[in-house]
Amino acid sequence: MILALYILVFLLILGLLSHTPYVTRKTELFGVSIPSRAADHEGCRRLRASYRSRMLLSGGILAVVAALGFHLWGITSAPGALGFNAALFGCGLAGFLLYLACRRRAKRLKEEMGWGAGAEALLVVDTESPLGDTLSPAWLLLYLLIPVLTAMAIGLAWPYAADPVPLHYDALGRVDRTAPKTIAAVLPLLLSQALVLLVCAGAFFAVRHGKRQIDAVDPEASRSREKRFRWIMSASALFGGALIGIFFGGLQVLMLLGLSARLITALSLALTLGIALGAALLFALVGQGGSRLRAPAKARPGAVNRDDDRYWKLGCFYRNGEDPAVFVEKRFGICYTLNWARPASWIILGALLLVITGTVFFLGSA
Repeated sequence: MILALYILVFLLILGLLSHTPYVTRKTELFGVSIPSRAADHEGCRRLRASYRSRMLLSGGILAVVAALGFHLWGITSAPGALGFNAALFGCGLAGFLLYLACRRRAKRLKEEMGWGAGAEALLVVDTESPLGDTLSPAWLLLYLLIPVLTAMAIGLAWPYAADPVPLHYDALGRVDRTAPKTIAAVLPLLLSQALVLLVCAGAFFAVRHGKRQIDAVDPEASRSREKRFRWIMSASALFGGALIGIFFGGLQVLMLLGLSARLITALSLALTLGIALGAALLFALVGQGGSRLRAPAKARPGAVNRDDDRYWKLGCFYRNGEDPAVFVEKRFGICYTLNWARPASWIILGALLLVITGTVFFLGSA
């Protein structure tokens, strides 16, 4: 069963990567801005299909390599685990390299077709406050309640806890690391829980304060999709983080009580699978900026969005000193990225790296 969960996780991640061009805004082709009318151009369709096919082929080859590693060395061996992790990393690297190749082709296609040349380029600004489009931050109080409930549950389970306390399991769910029954033994998962809650809270605020991107061709429909997108994403970040935090707390209690190590490993993999499935549903049903959501259309013929390709390096990194926004929508994929021209972006990155490094260092020395 555990091997089947590994395979499912890998296939879901591969599916997400290969179908990314289909959930990105139609006005953005591999990080290159194009007019709405060009979204279904034959050249654009072929480019998306080419990326998907090559990504699936690359992922398929990597999956075979990982499977051979499991077969030759076993799922519990260091080479077997290394092969699986290398396959996941290889998928990400292959996706990025294929994206760069398709981006070059998209730029050439845009130049050849003259998209945007001589058209009425517009920038639509929504002056309404975006804060009402998301859930209230008051819901984040739930994040303070989860650690308290976790501590209470640990306190109730402590008299019945095994000694030594299991800390880690191998790929087949066998205990390979323990610690004496002390408070220090429960800190690793509690710190991991706190880190997850912190990251999800950050994602919530990124959605809440992110820049709204309105399509000049159909502002009203675009605004409607954007509002629903922000509400869905804020709810996903908030409640998804809460569920993961609760899971981490429950896992700590189950480990203390000596639940089957194999079952705990299966539950951990099931959580990963659930996260991947949730992401897949968001990708398929919502799309970037709500681009896959339906809304009444009232297009403005001849209008195109302002071309700001010059602010996007490789179509991934946004740097615009004239834009006060810190969080902006990604051009390839879903959710938000940072405006690297704003000092706040570097402060956020530094704080995040500091927290992650500190947590990893503490867990490694525990």
